[in-house]
Amino acid sequence: MVGSRPSRSRLGLALLLALAAAPGRARADEPPDLGDDTTSPAAHLALAKDLFRKGVTLLQADDVERALSYFLRSRAEQASAKNTGNAAICLSRLGRYDEALEMYEELLLRFSGDLDAEDRATLGPAMAALRDKVGAVSVSASVDGLVVIDGRARGSLPFSAPVRVLGGKHTIRIFKEGYVAYEARVDVPIGATIAVDARLAPLAGAGLLRVDEAANEGFEVLVDGSTVGRVPWEGTLGLGRHLVWIQKKDRGSAPSSVTILEGQTALAQLTVADLGPPLRIAVTPPTAGVAVDGVALGLGSWAGRLPVGGHRVVVSEDGYHTRSIELVVQNKSLAGERVNVDLARDPESSRWPRSARGRPFVSVFGGNLGGFTLNSTAEHACPSRCFTDPTVQGGLGGVRFGFRFKSGIAPEVAVGVASFGVDLTRGEQGTFFSRQAASTVPVTYSVDDRLRVVGPFLATGGSFWIPLRPDVGFLARASVGVLFAHASDPVTGSASTGDTPLPLIVSDRDETVRKPIGFVLPEVGAEARLGSLRVGFTLGAAFFPAGGPQFLHENAGVNPRCEASAPAAVGCAPLSHVLRGESAFGAFVLWTPQIAMGYVF
Repeated sequence: MVGSRPSRSRLGLALLLALAAAPGRARADEPPDLGDDTTSPAAHLALAKDLFRKGVTLLQADDVERALSYFLRSRAEQASAKNTGNAAICLSRLGRYDEALEMYEELLLRFSGDLDAEDRATLGPAMAALRDKVGAVSVSASVDGLVVIDGRARGSLPFSAPVRVLGGKHTIRIFKEGYVAYEARVDVPIGATIAVDARLAPLAGAGLLRVDEAANEGFEVLVDGSTVGRVPWEGTLGLGRHLVWIQKKDRGSAPSSVTILEGQTALAQLTVADLGPPLRIAVTPPTAGVAVDGVALGLGSWAGRLPVGGHRVVVSEDGYHTRSIELVVQNKSLAGERVNVDLARDPESSRWPRSARGRPFVSVFGGNLGGFTLNSTAEHACPSRCFTDPTVQGGLGGVRFGFRFKSGIAPEVAVGVASFGVDLTRGEQGTFFSRQAASTVPVTYSVDDRLRVVGPFLATGGSFWIPLRPDVGFLARASVGVLFAHASDPVTGSASTGDTPLPLIVSDRDETVRKPIGFVLPEVGAEARLGSLRVGFTLGAAFFPAGGPQFLHENAGVNPRCEASAPAAVGCAPLSHVLRGESAFGAFVLWTPQIAMGYVF
């Protein structure tokens, strides 16, 4: 390379450091002082060097895309081995392998005299690696038209070799004055060559476009992204809408829409101004339409230059929310810009078949169960004979499936598990007749109940979502279901006749009784939408109107310890039926605050 050489034989590093031999480094944000002469070869060379220095500074800072902009502008002023090689390096690092390979080939052929054996030895492996990352399109046609691939002009037919492209889908257009433009979409695998043989039909109807403003003579005329000549220019175009703009170095116009009518001549009215740096508007999805200042530029990402100043960019696509942004194009001395515009999918759009009537969803939910009573026999002793203030505590969790129609109504089915219970200590009274004492002896029983109800449930019902904002709404739900209840009450306690209490023994204390019970559960709350996710909170009241099963608990008593000297002791008391046939629960109500997280398909 021209300039001082590095100690290692790496082409990229050599190109990057070739600047060391260039005298008179300028500040990165100041153009060189060219005096009044900006058209002489010396002025172009000085500007090319300044742009090259700025590109090297950005490349060293790993700002590859902006560095590429400066190297390409340096080439536009005066192409050299240094700015060509560094542009190729940037293109390769940005994944634009086909363009990088073309740039390396130009470096090898056009600037061969500036390369030594060491440079050529480094170029070979670099180009071989790039060839393994691209495919090719072999284009032929019935006319010698201009070939444009993905909006980039690749030359006029016939081609001596296939055109290299990145792997993937590409749009190929062929233009020829007096013929209907040809368009094809191809999917090119890496390492493969796809053949395209176009047949262009003569225009059945055509009109003329004229660009002949005297003040803009010498400006290049671009039609639909392809250079067709210089001002003044007149040519035949197919009927319909076309994009036209003019450009000359850092002056030019914004794209303008022109409609060609059969047998008529359209005159392009173009306003020339200073152009900003190269601009790339990248859109997602890639089929979205891009419009700048009300002029539709086509589908997919757009690259070009716009006049300095403010512009409105609108990106739209069926099935997505349209997005509009304000873009301010700065002075041409700044580096190129990349603007990313991502569209959010509109789930309510008719484009998506599943959302035509509604969308299925699934959610998981969980919450507390709480109340004042289960209305069991044990709780009937409260509050007069209870030593504690009992409350019902528990929880539930499950999965809900549904289908929400566009009206907001959703039929639903839910399955899950519920568990709740109440703890209390109560007093019960009994008596027995002591023959030895010849009297009736009262017995006091202190009973500890640990009543538990647990089981799976199945419910069906529906909900209604009313939007308050696009992403938040009011939610009402009503469900009816069955709880397959398993109830237990492992009773413990003590008995006393005024002497030392003895532990209470209850028959069948570990039994579990079962009974399916119905319930009704109305709920109200709110639900927020985060894309396909749903997050909700509800407060409900579960009504259980039917009574539950009964525990046997046939006998309750203590171990017999009756002595003649103490005939009234509790150990002399026979077994009691004081706990026999107690119900596990009656009709009751439980409050249930719940949270839920769901996904809409």
